[in-house]
Amino acid sequence: GMVFLQNDLFSIFLYLEIISFCIYGFLFLQQRNNSQLHGLIRYVLFSLWMAAFYILGIAMYLSWTNFNTNLSYLNYDDLLSLTSLGLIFNVSANYGYLNFEIVFSILFFLFYFLFKLGAGPFYTWVVEVYNSCSTGVLFTVSVLPKLIYIPVLFFLLFFNFIIFYVYWSILLFGIGLFTTAIGAIAILFTDKLKEIYSWSSIIHTGNILIILSCLSINTLTFCFFYLISYTIISFGFISIILSL
Repeated sequence: GMVFLQNDLFSIFLYLEIISFCIYGFLFLQQRNNSQLHGLIRYVLFSLWMAAFYILGIAMYLSWTNFNTNLSYLNYDDLLSLTSLGLIFNVSANYGYLNFEIVFSILFFLFYFLFKLGAGPFYTWVVEVYNSCSTGVLFTVSVLPKLIYIPVLFFLLFFNFIIFYVYWSILLFGIGLFTTAIGAIAILFTDKLKEIYSWSSIIHTGNILIILSCLSINTLTFCFFYLISYTIISFGFISIILSL
């Protein structure tokens, strides 16, 4: 809950990493064989390495804002007016060429969030980790990151980086399509329940990214509706696995 009360990039990063370490603790609750243990350790190491991208994003953001990490959230009424009038496209074109630092900053932030969400091309850890964790922990590990990282990503992009919509929307749309396609193809070649669940989770992540790439006053509504639906579906699927 503290993540959504922050207005500073460093504070957001601190609480997101606290959440990540809690997830690491869930993953190592039970004993694992060597193969599963190595997979979980690789995930933790790569996750810590990807945190460096967030730090790089902060560095580029500091360069753009003259050493100020506070977020200047756009007023919701202003966002609606920009969206309805179609002015955001002209604003994005004018700002993007003049401030390459913020473009790289957004790119580094996206790398961090895309890895945490298991989106392409960072989806490989999802299958490995979901297969390694116990069924009881699987629901928390799969649902909790989406319920936290996706809303934070939405508010960063739509309320702080909306003037650069032309750049991050294309990237999110492309990665969303790629993630959905990879998951839809790979799920056809497995018969293990946990792998089916992992590829299904990847498909849902791709769908949510496609929703986030669309600039609309209804994007937040559709995004949260999808998250609630995904949570219910995941709970039902995990219940089926536990009952077998």
